[in-house]
Amino acid sequence: MYQNIGCLIVDDEELLRSALADLCKKRFYKVFEASTGEESIELVKSNQIDLVLMDLQLPGISGLEAIEGILKINPNALVIIQTGYGTEEHAKAALKLGAFDMLEKPVKRDLLLSCIERASKRIYLEKVNREILEYIVLQIDNISPEQYKALDEDQKYDLLNRVLGIIRMKRLNLLSSRS
Repeated sequence: MYQNIGCLIVDDEELLRSALADLCKKRFYKVFEASTGEESIELVKSNQIDLVLMDLQLPGISGLEAIEGILKINPNALVIIQTGYGTEEHAKAALKLGAFDMLEKPVKRDLLLSCIERASKRIYLEKVNREILEYIVLQIDNISPEQYKALDEDQKYDLLNRVLGIIRMKRLNLLSSRS
């Protein structure tokens, strides 16, 4: 259903990683695999990753450190943590870093699929919302898609906020004219 979602599975247990990859390949356009936190960060640097299934206990850097690195590169990525060593402290740290959810291993298949589905739906809706906003920006500011792509992140942010302000004003005007 959500064909344009890139999914990264990070687990040092090869059999589990492979099983998760097979499960996700049925639902995603592209699935990537990593056995270490360092490898996961490198994959995020060079690929469009929207969803990450992350183990916390990894060789090298921890899953928490990997999440921090991944979200610095792609703040829109959603991370689902899977761990057999989950503590309340780990959960709080992961959620504070921006993890979408945390599941205890062994994860029941239905629970995992439900969590992946919720994350996928959110990713899809956020992508659609960004596309709609970009379209509105192009229409209101009368700039070409090439000009928009050439803007840096701060310029895009300012432009989107200005457009959202215009939309809010028009909405308020519409509401006040009805009363």
